[in-house]
Amino acid sequence: MIISHSHRFIFIKTNKTAGTSIEAALTSLCGGRAVITPFRADNEPYRAGRGPQNYRIEHPAKPKRPWWRTLFGRPERYWHPSVGFYEHMPAGQIRKYVGEDVWRSYYKFAFDRNPWDRQVSWYHYKTKSKRRRPSFERFMRSRTAFVRNYELYAIDGTVAVTSSDASKL
Repeated sequence: MIISHSHRFIFIKTNKTAGTSIEAALTSLCGGRAVITPFRADNEPYRAGRGPQNYRIEHPAKPKRPWWRTLFGRPERYWHPSVGFYEHMPAGQIRKYVGEDVWRSYYKFAFDRNPWDRQVSWYHYKTKSKRRRPSFERFMRSRTAFVRNYELYAIDGTVAVTSSDASKL
């Protein structure tokens, strides 16, 4: 997820839609005030040395870190809402943190892909460490099978990203 104040855009990162590649390309355009959320450590080299920034925030709507993680010395997860802005953050939460003025005035966009291709990609991602992959049919019957990106770029059932008519591009 990226918020560029100099270019006035918000990129909402969806699952299994080349979001890491898009975010890596956009990072080079961002200034020092931009919010750039962390990647998984193995993907950070794609940013060519420009790492995450300004994603930790204090905000009344931000959930608190679970007490037991602090008590037992567990590491803070970069993708957990308790850090502030995070990788696959839903539009509604972003709007709470940036405020209505920024939300209304910035260009907001996300990418999604053909649902079949997205599910096949999700299957390969979720089963890559298995010694023996389950069949695709069996995987699709599991509770972790479906990638739902709509909830990331919609607020209360309404698409929250800026729409455009592709025929005019």
